[in-house]
Parts: sequence; structure tokens; C-alpha cells
Amino acid sequence: MTWLRTPFRAAVLGAALLPAALGAQGTTTVTAGERYRAGGLHQWLLGSSYRDLWATPIAVPVLDLSTFAGGLTPAGTGGGNQTKSLRLRGGDGREYAFRSVDKVQTHTLPADLQGTLTSRVVQDQVSSFWPGAGVAAHALEDAAGVPHTTERLFVMPDDPRLGEYRAEFAGMLGTLEERPGTGRPLPPELANADRIEDGDTFLVRLRAGPGERMDDREYLAVRLVDILLGDWDRHPGQYLWASVPRAGGGHTWRALPRDRDYAFVDYDGVALNAARGMIWNLVRFRGQIDLRPMVMNASQLDHRLLGGVPRAAWDSVTRAVRAGLGDAAIDAAVATLPAEYRARRGAWL
Repeated sequence: MTWLRTPFRAAVLGAALLPAALGAQGTTTVTAGERYRAGGLHQWLLGSSYRDLWATPIAVPVLDLSTFAGGLTPAGTGGGNQTKSLRLRGGDGREYAFRSVDKVQTHTLPADLQGTLTSRVVQDQVSSFWPGAGVAAHALEDAAGVPHTTERLFVMPDDPRLGEYRAEFAGMLGTLEERPGTGRPLPPELANADRIEDGDTFLVRLRAGPGERMDDREYLAVRLVDILLGDWDRHPGQYLWASVPRAGGGHTWRALPRDRDYAFVDYDGVALNAARGMIWNLVRFRGQIDLRPMVMNASQLDHRLLGGVPRAAWDSVTRAVRAGLGDAAIDAAVATLPAEYRARRGAWL
């Protein structure tokens, strides 16, 4: 099992990519989402979830564009339907992504629903996300021994270096992570990979010939951690795929999970409880977890990649993941979160 034999731990990856002592120009106090504060009736109907965290001021380092990674230069916007994202090129030859902590959930609604009560309710459900959840989620991935990207919370400065993106991103609370890619320096844990692909390209290449193999045991470990985190929003695009040349020809493909916006998501409230039978992804991060919505989004990918894994391997991988995720590892992951969040919810998490 390649993933158990890897000579690098993701902790090395995190230390190499986002050095805690560099790249910040002091701290500032910000609130992730004051707009999600709500009264008792609102919370009863649409959920309390993590509204207390969204409305809690936290001390966050301000990103220093002149020193981080040898200096950061904006290279364009990105992101999906929910996240505002700014790509940044580092003087170290790597590429980084700054992603907004607050999300915009209404972009996919039909035009006739924009600006309506429905759109306000949909946007309000961002309060069901743990703000900046990926910071702790990646620490748990590390403890489980699976590769991952690493992110840290920053506030984007009001800096002329942002150029045309200054008005949109200055003062924004977000997470910064490296974007590994072909032709750029790779993180230590993927140093022996010859390319990084997106989900669609990976699936095409995997069918290119019998020499193209998947490290299915490692992918199983990744999926077990997905479920542990309550992160139902997994599909091929939620991973990067690294190909490692094999001695006899071909490649072994490894999954690199990213985008942990939905880690610890918790949908509560009377209205959402009533809708849970019709909307399958209204998962709860507490009590008894229903596995069906947790695996539905990735079911086709799982069938493709895990169909050949024997039961004995499932058991051994599961035992290994469990062994890495003891109380000390969970405590260490929670300790990566802002102190203000830990004071409110650290023991609960």
C-alpha cells in the first residue's frame, strides 16, 4: 500500500508551503460573516449551526504580498460557483490561490429567483459551514496519513500590488493554499510525480492502458476521511490527481483532496429538518451519521476506483486511518483554528 509507505508526511508539505513565521504583516481583527447573525425565531426555523462563529471577531494575519513566497503577483480570478478566488504567482515559482471564506450560494439559482426570499434563504445557509474549515480538516488528513493541500487564514491587504483586483479582494478574509501543477515545483510529498491533472483528464488518462493504475488503497483512506469530516461535496473536481511513474512503465495515480469548504457542515432548523427527506445533502455533523448522502455525490467515482479493493484491504486501511485519528491528533487539528473559535466551539468539535 503506497500510501502507508510514503517517506513524507503531509506535515512536511504544510511546513514547506505555508511557513507560519513568514508572509504576514501584522494581524487585524475581522468577522467572517456578520450577516449570518440571527434572532431566536430565525435560528429555530433556519438553524443555528455556526452562526456564533461567523459573527465572532477573530485576529488574523494580514498577507504580505511583498514577502510571502518571494513576493506574490495576481494572475487572475478563479473559483467555482460559490467562492471568490484570486490566483497568485509566487517568486518561488509556485502558484497559490486565495479563496474567500464567505460564500455566494445564489449564483446557480434561476434568474427569476434572484433577489427573492428563496435566494435570501439559500444564502443564509452559509451559516451551516464552519468558517475556514479546511484549516482543521487538512490537519486531520495529515494525521490519517493521506496527502493534501494546506491552507491558512489570511486577510488580503489593501495593497496597490493587487491592481485591478484591489477593489474586490482588499480586506477580504480568505484562505491561502498552494495550487500544485505540472511544470511548477511540486510539494515534497509529490516530488516523484511527473504531472498533476484535474479530474476529467485523470479519468481519461487512467483508461489509456493497463500500465495506468490507481493507488486505490490511498484513495479509500481519503474517502474515509471525507466521511469523517462530514464532507459530502466530493466529485472528481474536488481532488487533484498526481501520476507517479512506475518502474515497468505506466503510472500510479494518487488522489490529492482539496476544497474543504463543506467539512463539518451542519444543516439544522425546523425547515431544513422537514426538507431533509427531499434534499439528500442536508447532512448533520452530529449524532448518528447517515452514510447515504455522504457517499452519493462521489458514487460513480467510488464505483470506478474502489470496485477492485478486497474486503481485507478495506479492513486494514480502515484500521490504519482509525489508528492515526486518536484524541491527540483531533486535539492538534482543533488547535490550528483561531483561538476565538476554539473558545466557543473547540471542545464541541
